Parts: sequence; structure tokens; C-alpha cells
Amino acid sequence: MKEKKEIKADVSVIIVSYNCRDYLRQCLMSLEKEIKHSGLKVETIVVDNSSTDGTNKMIGLKKYGWVKWIEAENNGFGAGNNLGIKESKGDYIFLLNPDTELKEGCIWQCFEYMQMNKEVGVLGPKVVYGDGVVQISAFDNFPGVISAWLENTLLDRVLYKLWPKRNYPGKLFSRSWHINGQIREVAHVLGAAMWVRRSAYRLVGGFDEKFFLFREETDWQYRIRLAGWHVVYFPEAEVIHYEEM
Repeated sequence: MKEKKEIKADVSVIIVSYNCRDYLRQCLMSLEKEIKHSGLKVETIVVDNSSTDGTNKMIGLKKYGWVKWIEAENNGFGAGNNLGIKESKGDYIFLLNPDTELKEGCIWQCFEYMQMNKEVGVLGPKVVYGDGVVQISAFDNFPGVISAWLENTLLDRVLYKLWPKRNYPGKLFSRSWHINGQIREVAHVLGAAMWVRRSAYRLVGGFDEKFFLFREETDWQYRIRLAGWHVVYFPEAEVIHYEEM
């Protein structure tokens, strides 16, 4: 008897959902269009962390037959993503929040850039709010004692205005670089929409599940960078992030 050959994908989209049914519907509608537009083999995995808003009623509906659903205990954002990644087969992992929509060309543009830049382990597209205002989604440094002190004393606001382009100790991000829209290497990107190369994941493993929510993607990217990979902000691709969850 012949063994069943595993069917690989170009991209695995992982969405961890918790009590955001309406946003999730909107996200999947946007994603389905972009998958068709990309021409790539894309699998979509939704991990539902024990939602109580009726999200489970979407499971099994014919219109979502292209989605693989995983019903899970709510052990946090990182744990949910780890479940999805373990079930995925794509060369690239695209982590996406359920309260997002993809702008036209997003999947193909990110895929093409990753294909052409083999040293890049993580890629973050441009992220905008629902009203079109650019969200800070790329960071020049990792958070630490200095950045915490600057934020608590409000000195960071003064320094941002005095030296908007200078990368000084404790400065986490540059608004001017976001507005200018330049592709550049950064320390880490926002977890609401981020691409990860499968080989980088294999090297460092998944999220540290001790982080229930917030900073788990920062820790993950820190480990990915330590392993020698580059993290890049890629504003040529765009994602709308409503961030109202």
C-alpha cells in the first residue's frame, strides 16, 4: 500500500480567534479574495480559543470549506499560534489577527519579497487603522529598562520630536520611517500581521507559551534574530488593522 504523499503549500495563514466572530468573517472574506488573486497555494487555519460569541457556528459551513478549523482551550495567543503552526505545511507562515483585512496584492508581494531575500526570517507589511492612519508596526529596538524609563517619564515624546530619525538608546520606533514608507531592517514587527520563514521556525521553535498575551511575538523575533535571521519592515504590502478587539 502506497503512503499518502503530504501536500505542501506555499503559504500557511494562521488566525487565532477569540470572541470576534464578525471581524473574523470580514477577515476571511478579504483573505479568500487575496488567495485567489495571488495564484499561490495557500492554506488557511483558524484556531478558535474557546469563543462564546457563536464563532463555532461558522465551522462546517460550506462557504468556509476552504478553512481548517481547530477548536482549542484559551491558553493564550502564542499557544494558539503554536497549535496552528504545527498543523500547517506552508513554506511561509503568515500570522494574521482576525480584526484585519488584506489590501490587494498583499500575499503575492510578501511572498515574492521573501523568495528573493533568503536571509529574511520575518517580514512585516505596512499596517494601517480602519481610518487609514498608519499604525506603528515596526520597531528599531527591543524594549528594555531604558525604554521603560523614557516612557514612564514621558521623555520619549520629547526625544521623538527632537530627533525623529536618530536611533538612540531606548528609542523603540521612528514615525518618520513609517510615513516615508521605506523598506528597512528592524528589530521586530507587530504580531498582527507577520510572515515567518518555515526554516526559521524549525531552527528556533514556536512561541514561548509563558507569554499569554502581548510581547510573545517580540520574544519570538528576538530568538529568530539571535539565530542569524533578518527582520524586515515591508510597506509595499498593506494590511488594515481595526484593533478594536
